[in-house]
Amino acid sequence: MEMGEKILARNTDFTQGGKREYSDGVITGYGTVDGRPIYIYSQDPQVLGGSLSEMHAEKILRLYEMALRSGAPMIGLLDSVGLRIREGADALNAYGKLYRAQTKAKGRIPQIAGVFNNCGGGSVLMAGLCDFVFMENQASLFVNPPATRTTDARRCDMLAELSDQPAGRRLSDGKGTEDEILGKIRRLITYLPLTSEDLSPEEEPIDDLNRPARALQDGNTDPSSVILEIADQDSVLELRRENCSEILLCFARFNGKTVGVAGNAGERTLTAEVCETMADFVDFCSAFGIPVLTLTDTQGFSTDSCQEDQMPTAAAYLLSVWAS
Repeated sequence: MEMGEKILARNTDFTQGGKREYSDGVITGYGTVDGRPIYIYSQDPQVLGGSLSEMHAEKILRLYEMALRSGAPMIGLLDSVGLRIREGADALNAYGKLYRAQTKAKGRIPQIAGVFNNCGGGSVLMAGLCDFVFMENQASLFVNPPATRTTDARRCDMLAELSDQPAGRRLSDGKGTEDEILGKIRRLITYLPLTSEDLSPEEEPIDDLNRPARALQDGNTDPSSVILEIADQDSVLELRRENCSEILLCFARFNGKTVGVAGNAGERTLTAEVCETMADFVDFCSAFGIPVLTLTDTQGFSTDSCQEDQMPTAAAYLLSVWAS
């Protein structure tokens, strides 16, 4: 059900006489996914590049208020060039209000973002404040466009390999076509509680709990294979981040109940990126009362010299999440 389709940008001295479009570049509404309520907004790149303005943000803010009041996840489909420059301070103030709303919702309702085409400037922070971010294959997520960036080779040598979309490479929980991304978001909703005070949805178990785990019998220690063997059949939803091939993160069901799974993979070393990514995932599960299963097979912390600056803080963050 769409809301606010008749809303227009407010006229000011800066925008008087400018083109005003219905919905002001964002479609907002509510509905259900697999019978579960959700609130959703979708930025429209055909309206001034999907740029964020005062009324554009107000529509999303109203949606957050309703989502928090009624207790339902928020989904944002992002496709925006960033700030609507001609609205000046009004648009900047709108960004601030929106960031505050997202921060207040953190740990109270699940926030999921899908990124399509360009998502630049302040819109990157909208994605970064969400719990899960899925990106379309051709999407770009950036603070500064590539043409405006400068490169300090000394600093870059101490960071992960550069790409044209470093922000997206760090934030993305999965990539795919537009249909695949929407399918992943719909499926993710079926694993998550509506709020931090609700229980995760359960499914009627159909697996034989006493079935043999052949991968384990053969000595296979790959966590991806192990979780497929021990979880309910066809229940594993894997989350992939391009900068963290050394880790497995997924949701799965055991006897119909949702469980978060964190395991070591690849070279099985703990880098700063692995620690931060695992900590974020465990922190989310803790906030929403989702049990976490760990599959541990690691050689220890990475000995790469470029990790030394970041490792103490990242490892301490992971430790604090597990201890809390």
